Amino acid sequence: MPGYGRERGGIGGHVIALVDERILVDASIDQANDSAHDIVLPGVLWARVNEAFRVGTPGNHLTINVAGQHLTYIPSDTEIDFHSSPDWGHNQQTDAAVDRIISHLKALGFCPSVD
Repeated sequence: MPGYGRERGGIGGHVIALVDERILVDASIDQANDSAHDIVLPGVLWARVNEAFRVGTPGNHLTINVAGQHLTYIPSDTEIDFHSSPDWGHNQQTDAAVDRIISHLKALGFCPSVD
């Protein structure tokens, strides 16, 4: 939902990545963890997406069941550049997300390339 929980300078949404335009990767979904409500989510989540989700067809969404939790992703188009958000860039939270992605990929057998 665009604007949901929007803080000053924020985008009011949750940024995910699409890999090869067919795989959703959410490396910070564990931000939603809440022991008071028994919400425990993994550090990295991925799921295949269809064309309608990828292009942002109105009314299209993706619902994933993870550990008994129903996560719904709703594509939205915003004119706000997420790069301008104070949460974007190098900080403790984003660096930890990058570390989780790399660890997860290594556990799956992927090796990062060295330039």
